[in-house]
Amino acid sequence: MGTITALEPQRRSGRVNVFVDGEFALGLHNSVAEDQGLRIGLEISAEDLQAASKDEERRRAVANAVRMLESRSRSKQEIESRLLERAYSTEVIEAVLGQLTRAGLVDDPAFAKEWVGARSRAKEPVGRIRLKYELKLKGIAPELAEQALGDVDEADELAQAIRAARRHTRPYAGYTGWMAEKQRLAGYLQRRGYGWDITHAVLREVIGECREEDSSNDFASEA
Repeated sequence: MGTITALEPQRRSGRVNVFVDGEFALGLHNSVAEDQGLRIGLEISAEDLQAASKDEERRRAVANAVRMLESRSRSKQEIESRLLERAYSTEVIEAVLGQLTRAGLVDDPAFAKEWVGARSRAKEPVGRIRLKYELKLKGIAPELAEQALGDVDEADELAQAIRAARRHTRPYAGYTGWMAEKQRLAGYLQRRGYGWDITHAVLREVIGECREEDSSNDFASEA
């Protein structure tokens, strides 16, 4: 056992250095020191100091996680991975994730739906296949991913793919040129995660429009 002999404010606002028997023991946030009931003259054990240190680590981990969530929602796996990168212990990470989940700040089903909606409405939208892959990378369980993808309307997906394809179609004349453009556009759509049914429908619509426009222009030139 030892005795707290000093609680000195740090230069960093809101923090304090704890001295036991005249020796520096650890630095804590004021809120942690208050929660632990630390005061000058208090007898404290090594186990008590370790518990305070764990509380401080958990407080810092929560603060880091909340900062991550300020820019956008995050999946449970995203937060876990980032906290592991910052060398927090598994025990602390589990406690933080539990705290954030209970507070409604981490919610994988809601995150999956939000991700699908945002990606579908983006200037460069993606199809179901790509969305499913992205959700897997985010650590979303397959059943939750399927539920989120159930919100994607097939007609909306086709319309989005057509708009994207029109922006990326290059003007080519002649059969050979349009065949090459068709292959290039098909590759683009498949990289964006659209299935073959959607891709085929888009090619029929967009390439057909462009070829008709070329034919009209050729007729006007001859006239």
